[in-house]
Amino acid sequence: TQTLQDGQLVTVDAYQGFVYPGEIELKKPEEKIEAKVPTGPTVTQVKVNLVFPNRLEEIAPKADGVGLLRIEHMVIKAGKHPAKLIKDGKSEEYIQILMDGVKPIAEAFNPKPVWVRTLDARSDEFRNLEGGNQEPQEANPMLGWHGIRRSLDEPELLKAEFEMIKRLHEEGLTNVHIMLPFIISVEEFLKSREMAHEIELPDTVKIGIMVETPASALTIEKFCEAGIDFVSFGTNDLTQLTLGIDRGNKNLAHLFTETHSAIKKQLRYVIKICKKYNVETSICGEAPSNIPEMVEFLVRNGITSVSVNIDAIDRVRNQVADIDRGILREILRS
Repeated sequence: TQTLQDGQLVTVDAYQGFVYPGEIELKKPEEKIEAKVPTGPTVTQVKVNLVFPNRLEEIAPKADGVGLLRIEHMVIKAGKHPAKLIKDGKSEEYIQILMDGVKPIAEAFNPKPVWVRTLDARSDEFRNLEGGNQEPQEANPMLGWHGIRRSLDEPELLKAEFEMIKRLHEEGLTNVHIMLPFIISVEEFLKSREMAHEIELPDTVKIGIMVETPASALTIEKFCEAGIDFVSFGTNDLTQLTLGIDRGNKNLAHLFTETHSAIKKQLRYVIKICKKYNVETSICGEAPSNIPEMVEFLVRNGITSVSVNIDAIDRVRNQVADIDRGILREILRS
């Protein structure tokens, strides 16, 4: 933002993190970034958020796993609406799209865990796909038909995603697990797990949930009692829903903050309850990538791992190591 000028034309590769001057045809960058493998592990694990199987040789050695793998971007890149594929009897094509995207990542990180989030594309994102003309017109897609609520309404889609996970485990990639998005009730989790049992998903598959609604945060003990294996905070939506703020609204953007006491209270409570039930906790929202204060808060409250964007891995790992050492010194002194 200090380099760009108003009205300047640039080309942005948002997935890779490159900005080019002018309007150009985007090709794979020739720049090769040297991977710096961490010298030692941290008590709190540092994972990475991924979209595509790119730069894996650089990223995999530096991260303790994948805390969020978004499959909807793989689907959007393929250009075909998954519901249309299922309707046309092409569920195998949908499974293959997912296999092609997830398998290289699972292989690169094996045996480190890879948490695959089930489909969470909103109606406005799906509309431009082939077959997307049937998408509903929603005034506020963020609060609309997406996440686990849509997956349970279109169960054949969810079954195809479970089938992809099943095949990976059958190939020996037992580090791949399932994360259910935008969940608000234990019943949604139980229905999803029942569906997993129907297709005979192996016991080696762990099933966790995204905590990105106040409903899931405030009822987390019920989820733990129901048998979830892990949780991951989605602080972007959790903050919007808790504060009643659309972070894309320029008139409200200055009020959007993940460090609001109401957000911290929910994070602290969920971590505490999950510890009681030996449920792993993580975070995959933007907060740990961008807000050092949030990383320290989470580590000191005992979160199991933080999952960050690619460009933040080294910085956050160094910060976590410093915090871990500080906690150890405090323990020794006391």
